[in-house]
Amino acid sequence: GAYSLTLTLDYKDSKGVAYSEKVTVGLFVDSVEPTEYTRIVVQEFQTTPAEIYPGDNLTMEMELKNWGANAYDVQVQLTIDSQNPFVSLNPTMVFVGALESSQTAKIVYNLCVRGDANARLYALQLVISYIDVYDQPRSLTEAVSIKVHSIIDFRLLDVQPSEVIVKPGETVTIEADLLLLGTETVDFVEIEIVENLSTSPFLSIPESYEYIGRVDPDSPVLFTIQFKVDPNAASGTYTLQMRVSCWDGYNQQRKAL
Repeated sequence: GAYSLTLTLDYKDSKGVAYSEKVTVGLFVDSVEPTEYTRIVVQEFQTTPAEIYPGDNLTMEMELKNWGANAYDVQVQLTIDSQNPFVSLNPTMVFVGALESSQTAKIVYNLCVRGDANARLYALQLVISYIDVYDQPRSLTEAVSIKVHSIIDFRLLDVQPSEVIVKPGETVTIEADLLLLGTETVDFVEIEIVENLSTSPFLSIPESYEYIGRVDPDSPVLFTIQFKVDPNAASGTYTLQMRVSCWDGYNQQRKAL
């Protein structure tokens, strides 16, 4: 702002008579640079569990740190958008109080994910408000993102033949329906026989692999796959393992036995 300064001139003339005069000088202050700042940051953030699925309960924990001058009446407000599938299980306003220089404070929220949540990243907004060392109210906004994964679970239905009796050296064909119990469509689905001679005498051949492609939930897909029995296999009961792999909505490969 604009300020006035008074300049006083005291002097004597050649005869020794003293005089005093005052002059008013105008001064304009363009900006004020404080010598101390309050700098509050979210320096750590994590969720428990680390992988979150529709319908899950989770704990969101973060750490605030004051890298600057003391702050007072620190409060954290969690804002959840109406399009967001998260619901807070405790009050969204957390009162921290005073936060001195280099001091930290942990903030914990208990959340629930709606069961119909789509698999994607969701942003949550935090508004941190406080009083700085100049007794001025301040606030800052920080956003954190939480990744929700789709539920992917495969089942085999109507396996034919239902009871597999084989001979050493024989090639066997199995037919079944692959069912996706999940929340979203998956892509690039593959199924293959797992060869592990330490636990079973079943050998993979070129026909032990089949590419299925896109699979929708609750829509069984018929497939046919073959394997060969080790000619030196001993009599007994063994488990035949199959591996199903797919790519989820995050373009990440998921596998299941």
